Formats: sequence, C-alpha cells, structure tokens
Amino acid sequence: MEIQASCSHPEKSELTTRLKQVQEKMSEHDLDFYLCHDPANIFYLTNFANFVHERPFILLVPAAGDMTFLMPKLEESHVRSRAVCELNYLHYFEFPAPAGEMWHDRLQDVIQPGHRVGVESLCPWSVVQAVPGNTLAVDIVDEVRQIKSEYEIGRIAYTCELLSAGHAQFRIRT
Repeated sequence: MEIQASCSHPEKSELTTRLKQVQEKMSEHDLDFYLCHDPANIFYLTNFANFVHERPFILLVPAAGDMTFLMPKLEESHVRSRAVCELNYLHYFEFPAPAGEMWHDRLQDVIQPGHRVGVESLCPWSVVQAVPGNTLAVDIVDEVRQIKSEYEIGRIAYTCELLSAGHAQFRIRT
C-alpha cells in the first residue's frame, strides 16, 4: 500500500465510514445514542473544531441514521461551514434563554427517558446529569480512533514530512 501524504480535510465518505464504525460499536452495548462532548471526538466525526468554554457543543450519535449536533445558536453558522458530514442541527439559546430553549432542554428533544445513552468517560458531570435516559460511561469514539484509515495515515505522513523539513532547516542553522 502506497501512502499519499495529505493536507486536505476528510471526504464525506471518510466521515460516513467513521460514523458506521461508531454505530457498530454502539450495537455491542445496546445503545440508542452515544453522546460526544470531547472536541477531539466531535472533530473526528464531523470536521468541526472548537475549544469548549462554558457553552457545550454536544454531538448525539443515534444507533442508526444521521447525527444531531446540539450547539449554541450563535455558533450554528460556524458549525455548518465546517462540518463535512450529514448532520441534523439543533441549537439552543444562552443565558438567559427563553423557557425550554437551554441546552439541557433541547437535549430532551432527542433523547427520551427510556433510551440507553453511552457517554464519554470524561464528559462533564453536568452534561451526564442532564441526559434523560440511562447512561453508560464508554469511550467508543476513542476506541474507533485507534485503528487508522488510509486518509489518517496520509495526514500523519504529511505531518512527518513537515516536521522533517523543519528539523532539516534547524540542523542547517545550528
């Protein structure tokens, strides 16, 4: 296998494959949804990068079908411009939000009390407590990320080429 170094964003098909792998792992745990809060895992599944502050960005992966991205209304255009995959968009308003429009209210628009929901082990407790279903701490996306696709190997190769070039320039100067 010849590796092609790549600096481009992933194709939609790459993200579709990742989603299917996550959904297959979800079925092993009999989950209705998987809740991603970790920005690295959200980026892995959507190509949207953010730095979490006080406003949660939550990606809800269903057992089948398209994911739902719960985000602050203020950030919706930003998410839409960066995401490469099929998503359902669900926004919330920030404090002081109208009744029923906070993030934890909107979470209940998707997840129901009888659902089994996998949550990342490092998910903030305030988010876990807001999940209306039965939660299970399980790191499915982290597990899927351990096996690299050809695209990911190409990104690693590209990074190595840049680092090697940087080291070569540094050696010349010293």
